[in-house]
Amino acid sequence: MANASSGDSEKYRLAYQVFLDRILNYLGAYLLKLFGGSAVSAGSVPELHGLVFSGGIGERSTQLRADVGNHLSWLKCEVDEERNQEGPKDGVDGGVKEVTKAGSGVRMFVCLT
Repeated sequence: MANASSGDSEKYRLAYQVFLDRILNYLGAYLLKLFGGSAVSAGSVPELHGLVFSGGIGERSTQLRADVGNHLSWLKCEVDEERNQEGPKDGVDGGVKEVTKAGSGVRMFVCLT
C-alpha cells in the first residue's frame, strides 16, 4: 500500500471499515443472543470470557485486533499494545498468545492456525 495512490488508499480504508463493521455486527448479534436484554437493563455488565482471532487476518492484523478491542471497551476490554504487536510465535505456548492486559474484562487471544 506504500505505493498506492490516494484513491487506492481510500478504497482500502473503506474495505477495512466495512470488514470491521461486519465483525462488530456479528459480535453484537452474538452478545445479544448470549446475554439478552435482561442483563443490560438490570444494570449489570455482561461477561464475555474470551475472544479468539485466528486465520490470516486474525493472526496478522494488529490494527483489527486493536479496533475490535477498543469497540469492546464497554465490556472493560483492554488491549495491550505491546503484546498485540508481538503476536504469537510458532512453537511457543502452543501458538496461542493473549493480547489483552492483565485484568481485562474480555480476554483476547491470537491462535496460529
